[in-house]
Amino acid sequence: MALTFRRSLTRRGEGPAAFLRPTYCIFVAGNVLMADELQNCVHIVPVDPSAAPPQPDRIDGAVGRSEKETASLRFCYPTGLASDGVHLFVADSLNYRIQKLRLSDRASSACAGSRGGGANQLKGPQGMALAAGLLLVADFWSHRVLVYDAELRFLHAFGSEGNEGGQLCKPTGIAVHAAEVFVADSGNGRVQVYTLGGAFRRAIGARFEPPSARRRSREREGEFANPRGVAIAALPSGALLLVAEFGGKRVHLLRLDGALLQTCVPPAGGGLCGVCLSPDGAAVYVADGTSPQLHEFGLSDAAPPPPPPPPAAAAEEAEEAEGGLPLRDLRAELERTRVLLARARGEEHALRALGLEEVLALELQLGEALRSVQSRRVELVAAEEAALQRRRECVCCFDRPRAVAFSPCGHKVCCGVCAANVEACPTCRVPIELRLTIYE
Repeated sequence: MALTFRRSLTRRGEGPAAFLRPTYCIFVAGNVLMADELQNCVHIVPVDPSAAPPQPDRIDGAVGRSEKETASLRFCYPTGLASDGVHLFVADSLNYRIQKLRLSDRASSACAGSRGGGANQLKGPQGMALAAGLLLVADFWSHRVLVYDAELRFLHAFGSEGNEGGQLCKPTGIAVHAAEVFVADSGNGRVQVYTLGGAFRRAIGARFEPPSARRRSREREGEFANPRGVAIAALPSGALLLVAEFGGKRVHLLRLDGALLQTCVPPAGGGLCGVCLSPDGAAVYVADGTSPQLHEFGLSDAAPPPPPPPPAAAAEEAEEAEGGLPLRDLRAELERTRVLLARARGEEHALRALGLEEVLALELQLGEALRSVQSRRVELVAAEEAALQRRRECVCCFDRPRAVAFSPCGHKVCCGVCAANVEACPTCRVPIELRLTIYE
């Protein structure tokens, strides 16, 4: 299987058709429908660049908050989308509800949900999936999945907050295949698999760990950095799982058992969110929430292209092709020279060659030490400046500079105005006999 980047679609500007913050997307009747939470609309994006754009090219209503179950079409940060070809379901996240509208006239026909954590209540609906007459909704802040029928009648919910198997933390994208529900468990950095009834089956992936001295690679296999979008590619050769990362800005192609096949990074990509596919599975579309764009990939049964060689290996190959001394031989010669010099100088501690991990660890320690020193220096300079400023301010008004010295104590702690109004030194309480103006 090969996932290949094709192009990025965008609409820049400030008009109503511009992409501002795309979230989730679905494929309907030759177009990609993509929710935009800042435009408070659903964009209609034709996938054929030669085709005339649909008119109008977005679905929207009166923008604003309306948590009541009314038939009025009103969006406030729309996110997840689902469709049966006749109706469009929209996760109206900050209205804490799900809206159902007809695609023919774009009128709202049903509405469900209210704010809260109880039955038929939502705290931030995100991705949605429609399968077997059921609508499944990932609710971000209640850490669960709510299940409705096609008429938006609440049936049940599953999942709870946590990091154990079957527990969720900020679920986002959701997809269904062969009676299995795949949920992007963004807070736990994994994809969890359930039955349609909510029984936990397995987990795919693990939370992404930032690079360190012991771990150089930022793309360790099986780790997800804030996964947001999931989709199932039902190809003739078998079903595959697609996972889009908001944090890692990558698209992963995996088998349903979790084995990683390929990772693809769109050029100039940002925080990736929703994923959808064309009906034949040959095209993959990914909503980019921070660029903002809609990325298109091609998906085929061909083998994925080999990864490019690392810069060091490429340089070595170029050097050898030109007939020069291979770089690996040059490095070995330099290492032998270093050892001979160390032995001649009696530096026995320098004879042992440092491994790559040790060098990286030293670099990390030195970098942390340097940052600590710089931070401490900034703190000391700021403290010294503050202390100097305090020494210059009048201790009575803390506004004007000190200008008068008192006798007999000798303290210079007041400005001229305050010095004229005190009978004793504010510092030592000794009665003032003489006030001397000091000029600097």
